[in-house]
Amino acid sequence: MEALLEVQGLCKTFKQGEMTFHALKNVNLKVNKGEFVVVMGPSGSGKSTFLHVLGGLEPLTSGKIMIERQEIKDFHEEPHATRYRREKIGFVFQFFNLLASLTAVENISLPLVLAGRSEVEANREAACLLELVGLRGFERRRPAELSGGQQQRVALARGLVHRPQLLLADEPTGSLDSKTSEDVLRVIVQMKKTLNQSIIMVTHDPMVATYGDRIVFFRDGSIVGEMDGSGSEDRRDRSLVIYDRLHSLNEDKTA
Repeated sequence: MEALLEVQGLCKTFKQGEMTFHALKNVNLKVNKGEFVVVMGPSGSGKSTFLHVLGGLEPLTSGKIMIERQEIKDFHEEPHATRYRREKIGFVFQFFNLLASLTAVENISLPLVLAGRSEVEANREAACLLELVGLRGFERRRPAELSGGQQQRVALARGLVHRPQLLLADEPTGSLDSKTSEDVLRVIVQMKKTLNQSIIMVTHDPMVATYGDRIVFFRDGSIVGEMDGSGSEDRRDRSLVIYDRLHSLNEDKTA
C-alpha cells in the first residue's frame, strides 16, 4: 500500500519551570492511503499531543513529518498553518464546535467559503456530504434541532468538506452514548471506504478502537506496540483483547 503520512523521529518537549518535559520521544509512524489508524494509551502518554503536532496546533521540537514523501515545514506558523490545515488536514473533536446560528449545510460549507469558494458552490458540496453521512433532508436544521449523533455527523462532514488528505479525530465519540457512538463510527468507516480517506483517531475506548484497521499504543511519549484492529472474532471479544493490552500498559506505567 502507498504511504500517505510518514513521521520520523518526532519529538516534542515542553518547559515546566527549570524542567523539560518530553511529551513525544522519537515517534516513528507510517499511515497508508485509505487506512484508519487508532491511537491509544494511558492518560499522559502523548497521544493527544501527537495529534496536535500533526494538525499544526503545536510546533514539533525535532523530527520530520512527510505527506506523500514531501516534508512539511513551518506548518505550525502563519500563513503556512492556515494553508496546511485548509489543504491537508481535517479535524473532528469530541465536542462538535458547530456555530449555533448557522444551519447544518452552512456549518459544513463555511471552510470552503472562507477559502474563497462561492457560497452556491460551497453549499452544493456541503449538501453532497450531508447525504453521504446520512443526513439528507437536514440541510436547514440548526445544531439545537439535531441530536448529539447528528451534530457529530455534521462535524464529520465539515472536517471532510475540503477533501483533506488526512482526517484527525480526537475522541469523536467521547460525548456520545454507546448506540450513537456505533452509528457515528459506522459513518466514519463508510467515509473511509467511499473517499479512500486516511484517518488517525485518538480514543480511550477499546470498543471504539475495534473500528480501526490498526491500533497504535503510546506510553510515556513513545509508541510501544501495535496490533491489527480487524479480525475474525466478535467485536466485543476484540475489544477485550484491546482492553487487556491497554491495561497492561497502565500497569507497566505504575510499576
